[in-house]
Amino acid sequence: MRLVVLALAASLVACGSSTPAGGGGGTTTDAGSAADAGSKTDGVTTADSTATPDGSSGGDTKVGKDAGADSGSKLDPLSQLMQDLLDLTGAPGVSVASVQNGEVKQSQALGLVDVDEVTALGTNHAMRWGDASQLVVAVAVMQEVEAGKLDLDADVGTYVGFAVKNPKHDGKVTLRSLLAHAASAKDTDTVINDLPQPGEATQTLADFCKGNVAQAGAWADYAPGDEVAMAYSDVALAALAVEKVTGKDFAVYTKEQLFAPIGLKSTGWHKADAPQLAWPHGFDD
Repeated sequence: MRLVVLALAASLVACGSSTPAGGGGGTTTDAGSAADAGSKTDGVTTADSTATPDGSSGGDTKVGKDAGADSGSKLDPLSQLMQDLLDLTGAPGVSVASVQNGEVKQSQALGLVDVDEVTALGTNHAMRWGDASQLVVAVAVMQEVEAGKLDLDADVGTYVGFAVKNPKHDGKVTLRSLLAHAASAKDTDTVINDLPQPGEATQTLADFCKGNVAQAGAWADYAPGDEVAMAYSDVALAALAVEKVTGKDFAVYTKEQLFAPIGLKSTGWHKADAPQLAWPHGFDD
């Protein structure tokens, strides 16, 4: 069985759109940033599978959107796939790893990591992981459910230390509803506008969550459980619950309990975890 892992160097941000950036377009932050805002994190991940032990590039690096092909030559299937992705999305760069039976068979990077500096994208450059970071939060929650520290159907406020409630309705907000995006929470301007900026976060995860749920516009008109609607603040609250019951910073917890056990040595939430970071680029639609 062969698994091809793709990572775009740009989160495609369509100006004026309201869809999530991590989902292929939009103006909101990715879940990694929201979920671990308080741990001074940026939701980054690196291409662990494509880096050599000394941290150098483990595959080929090609510069420019047309660098995948020699003059007049036919692209190999992987390079053609990469070129097609760049043509389709308008992204400045793409990194690809082909994994078979747990072993990296091929890795390549095509394009640029920085369009202003014209810096080539390498296979060891980190990519922001966007909405995939929600899976990390969900796994962390379920580990603590199995450990008996969290209950999916308990009021999440009992874990995070402050009230988490839609003021327009009765009914509790639970981890189950948060992970299903059915808690009736909404992302406020704090989530949409503040967090995507480059750099480390300046507040704790607890302060971010507490301040966000208290803002006007943080809750929908419908009751918890009535509808499903994407909200990154759901993920942030779930991450905070893990942080509170374990007594560990969420970034430390995930590194120790999730990343390290499966050999991800260069994956994390802080910019320091990814010194060679391919920061997302936007474009005008």
